Amino acid sequence: FVGCTTPKYELSERAEQGMLKNFAKHYNLHHRFALQRDREISTYYGVLGIPQMVLIDQKGNVRMIKVGSGEQNARDLENLTRELLGLSSLKEPADEHNKTTTKSLADSRNILRNNPNDLNAYNDYMRSFSAQFYSLLNNDSDKAETLVNQEREFIDSLEKPSDEKVNFTYQRLLYTPTNYRTLIKVETSSLDELKIDLESNPESSTTRRLYQMKVSREIPSSLIYNTPAAAEKKVQTEKKFLESIRSKVTEKIKDPDSIENVTKAIDSLIERYLGGIERRIASAKRHQELLTKGKIMPLPDLDWVNGSAMTDEDLKGKVVLLDFWAVWCGPCIATIPHLRDWHENYSDKGLEVIGVTSYYKRYDWQDGKLVRLEAPKQAK
Repeated sequence: FVGCTTPKYELSERAEQGMLKNFAKHYNLHHRFALQRDREISTYYGVLGIPQMVLIDQKGNVRMIKVGSGEQNARDLENLTRELLGLSSLKEPADEHNKTTTKSLADSRNILRNNPNDLNAYNDYMRSFSAQFYSLLNNDSDKAETLVNQEREFIDSLEKPSDEKVNFTYQRLLYTPTNYRTLIKVETSSLDELKIDLESNPESSTTRRLYQMKVSREIPSSLIYNTPAAAEKKVQTEKKFLESIRSKVTEKIKDPDSIENVTKAIDSLIERYLGGIERRIASAKRHQELLTKGKIMPLPDLDWVNGSAMTDEDLKGKVVLLDFWAVWCGPCIATIPHLRDWHENYSDKGLEVIGVTSYYKRYDWQDGKLVRLEAPKQAK
C-alpha cells in the first residue's frame, strides 16, 4: 500500500476500531459506536440498504424506520424524537426548492456556447435541460422527443473543451440525448409491448434493458415499501415470464456462444435484478412487522468503539435511535450533521444514539481522510 512502511491490505479488528475512533474525532461525533460481526442485529431490524435509522420509544416499541439520507427523513425522525421526549414539534422549513432559481434553457445554452471550458456552465445547462425534459416526459412525450432532438443538435455543435476536468462532463453530456430517448421509449411503451419485443428478440441487450427499466417503473420503491405483497405478486409474474424466455432460447438462437450469453443475461435478470427486488420486499415486510408489534432487540455481542459496552439496562426508559451505517457510504456521511445535532440537543433529555456498522477490513483513516486499502496488482 503506497505510503505505508509495512504493506497492509486488510485491517485487523483492533485497527478498524481505531480507525472508527479517528473518524468520529474528525467529524466531532460523540454518540456511541459499535461494530457487529454476524449481522444479527441488522437482520433483526430488516437492514438491506444504508443508512437505515430505527427509532425506539421508552417502552421498547419500534416507532419509526427510515432508509436513506433525505431531509424529510431527518425531519420526521427528529419530530417524533421530540414528541417522545415531550418537546414541541419543529416548524416546517421554508420550501428551499421554490427559492432556487434555474436558468432558462435558452440562457444556459447561450452561456455554455460562449464558455466551453466553464464547468458551472455545463452544470447549469444540464440542470435546465433535465428540468425541462422531465416536465414534458410524463405529460407530452412528443414535445419531449422534439426537445431531445433540438438539444442533440446543440450538443453536437459545441466546441470540445480543452480543460480535462470539463471534458469529463462534456463526454457525459454527449450521451444524455440517447439516454433521454430511452426514457421516452420506456414511458410510451406498455410492459406487455416490451415483453413481446423481448420474446421475439432475446439477444438484444437494448430490448432487455428497456424491459428492465419498465419493470422498475411498474414496481417502484413506493409499491415495495407501502404494499410489499402487491410488489411480490408482480415479481413472481415477471419471474415466470423470464423463465419461459430462458426455456425457449435454444429454439430462437442457434449459435452456441449466443445461447450461452443470452442465457446468462436472462439468469442475471432473474437472480440479480428480480432477486434484488425480492430482498427489498423481504426487508419492507420485516419493517412492517416491526412497526406493528416490534420490540427493541436485546443487545447482542457487539464491539463498542468509544467507551465501555452498553447493556440493555442502560437503554431502559430511553428513546433509542439506531443508525445502521458504514464509513464508505456517501448517504451515511450526509446524515452526520443530523446525528451530531441530535446527540448534542437531546442526549441529556433521554435520547441515546447508537451507530452500528460492520467490519469491512478495507478502509483506513490516513492524513485526515478515508482510504481504501488495495491489494497489489499481480504482474502478468
